[in-house]
Amino acid sequence: MWGFGWFVYDLPASFLIVPSALVIAVFVPLAAFAEWGRRRQLRIIAEMVGKCPICAYDLRAHKPGDKCPECGTTVPAKFDSPSSKI
Repeated sequence: MWGFGWFVYDLPASFLIVPSALVIAVFVPLAAFAEWGRRRQLRIIAEMVGKCPICAYDLRAHKPGDKCPECGTTVPAKFDSPSSKI
């Protein structure tokens, strides 16, 4: 039987043994989904404050359509930089 590596022979009737594979099957997708959501949120915040969504380079001095000097990503058109108002 799969468990967590300890053996208890006198188990009470209410004791539950959970297989390790079941724990992994439940928590790994939850952790992956949480990490995906965190990165998505950071990407949205980076775009709102004028940073590249990929490398977080400060793009406030660049115009929409320019490329990020760090990673080459195109500056989003919805990004409203101070230099685009001149």
